[in-house]
Amino acid sequence: WETDEKRRGEIQRSANRALGLDSGQPDALFGIGYLFSRQGALPQAEEAFRRGVQSAPDDTRLLRALSGVVLGQGRVEEGRALLV
Repeated sequence: WETDEKRRGEIQRSANRALGLDSGQPDALFGIGYLFSRQGALPQAEEAFRRGVQSAPDDTRLLRALSGVVLGQGRVEEGRALLV
């Protein structure tokens, strides 16, 4: 899913608006986490994905994304445990 810088900014603003309405909105948290991860901001992506998982613990998309950023930060056992 390739986006240019302008489109990423639009997506991030939209997600932030959605979070302003409902701070536990899993789709908005996924979008923000995805944008952070694409920008290499893995700790911020992790925070967004964790908030999403707290809001929707059975959302496998969020769990996989969280696992990916945890693994990307070198925390292999923790990342694997999220998928079990």
